[in-house]
Amino acid sequence: LAPDLALAETRYWRGTNGNVWNDPLNWSISENGPTNAAAPGTTDVAIFTSNNGTKGTGSDIRMRGAINIGGLILAPSFTGSLFTGTSSVLIGSQSGGIRIGSGRLQIGTGTVFSSTGSITMSGGILSNSAKNNRMRLSGSLLHRGGALSYSGMILFNSINADQTLRITEHTAVSATYKYAKATLSGVTLNNTAVGQIDDLLLTGATLFLRSVTIDRGNLDLARYNVGLSISGSMVIASNAQAGFNGSTQTLTISGSIQKGASGYMYLSGGTLLMNGGKDQNLDLGGYALHNLTINNVGSANNDNIIVANGSQLLLSGALTITNGNLNLM
Repeated sequence: LAPDLALAETRYWRGTNGNVWNDPLNWSISENGPTNAAAPGTTDVAIFTSNNGTKGTGSDIRMRGAINIGGLILAPSFTGSLFTGTSSVLIGSQSGGIRIGSGRLQIGTGTVFSSTGSITMSGGILSNSAKNNRMRLSGSLLHRGGALSYSGMILFNSINADQTLRITEHTAVSATYKYAKATLSGVTLNNTAVGQIDDLLLTGATLFLRSVTIDRGNLDLARYNVGLSISGSMVIASNAQAGFNGSTQTLTISGSIQKGASGYMYLSGGTLLMNGGKDQNLDLGGYALHNLTINNVGSANNDNIIVANGSQLLLSGALTITNGNLNLM
């Protein structure tokens, strides 16, 4: 940790006086040092390990009130849990932002949770307690291990750089890690960087999402050749810098695609698979697809792929209809 922390102060959780985050008797400036250090501040990195031999290492820690720290590390030796309450939690980019090697970080109901750095998981659990939670990230989300289960909305909102969403399969299921792989719900992209550095790059395993909203920025499947499956809909704003880019990948969608007039959508060599259980709307404007496969399993008169009024269906590859009705009327 020394090179990462050279410009930041460290605060080690000791937990000698209960589980309250802001109590200075729970913090030390060294892993085994005396307590009564100030709670972590805006330039400090909060570190949780199990090597200090105190009761706090395997306990539940409560983050209440307004918390603003430089970085957060849950070391691979940590066995406890951090729970956020009705509070605001802002974590900076010191030491990489948020690094989770073990333990649990759970975002509670009513929490405004933001990170100007990245979240990197090599183990542990990151989860939330309510579907209306929103997490704001100016960095990347890199899941390389552990259990990631987030049912709320993740907003990627960098102002000056590309961002990456990496999902790695996690196949070891146990009483501690209940999720066989990472599960996410919705993603919103509002990257306001200019030029060619406004991407949200998907990498790793095929990503499964409930919904995607692109207000600004480019959702990119092509760079790392990864697929995307959406159980709901994709909405692309009417903004010349809002769009989707794919090449040979497969985009699977069970809902609709709604593209604003100024937005864009490229899928130059791959396949759009529309496999909903009810009517789906398709609005591409004048943008062409390569292959379109329709496998809508809805009931009669509720199995239509409806091409939007004023839009066009432009294909450079194959049109395959295995189930459902392509409706150009």
